[in-house]
Amino acid sequence: MSRLNLIDMSHDSLAPIKQKLGAKLPPPVRVLANSPATMNAFFGLQAAMGQGQLPARLREQLAIAVGNAQGCRYCVSFHTFLGRKAGLSEPELDMARSGRAPDARDEAAIQFARQIAARRGAVTDTELAAVRAAGWGDSEVVEMLGNVIAITFGNYLNHLAQTEIDIPIVDLVPAAMIDGVHA
Repeated sequence: MSRLNLIDMSHDSLAPIKQKLGAKLPPPVRVLANSPATMNAFFGLQAAMGQGQLPARLREQLAIAVGNAQGCRYCVSFHTFLGRKAGLSEPELDMARSGRAPDARDEAAIQFARQIAARRGAVTDTELAAVRAAGWGDSEVVEMLGNVIAITFGNYLNHLAQTEIDIPIVDLVPAAMIDGVHA
C-alpha cells in the first residue's frame, strides 16, 4: 500500500493523463496527481526526453539500469515492460538490469548513466572520456544526463511513496545496485 495518497481516478487533474495513457492509470501517476505542478513537470520532462536523439530502446535500457542501480523495483518492472514494447529482447533486458548491453557503444552509455546517478553528476574525467571514446558526443552526453534526471525523478517518487507494484514484478540485480536501497 502506498504511503502517499492515490488520487481518485475521477479527479479532474488526471483527465489529460487518462487521455494519453488510458482509463487505468498506474499508482505512481495517481501519487503524482497530489501535486498537479509536479505531475506536469514529470510528464513534461518525460515528453522532452522522448523528443531527443537517444533511441527509445536505449532510453529504456538506461531507465532499467539506473532504476536497478537506485533500487527501484517499480521502475525496473515498468521499464522492462516498456523495453519489450521498444523491441528489446529478454537477454537485453536482463543485461540492462546489470548495467550492460550487447552493443559496446550502448553499454558505454549505460555505464555512464549509472555513473551520473552514482556520483550525482560529478563524473570523473576518465568516465567522461570513456563515453566519448565510445562515440558519444556532448549533445548526447547532456541528453544522457536529462534521462538520468527523469529516471531518478520516478525512482525517488516510488521510494518516497513505496508505490504498490501493479504490474508483473521484475527482480532487481543486487550486485548492480549503487546504494542498497529497495523500493
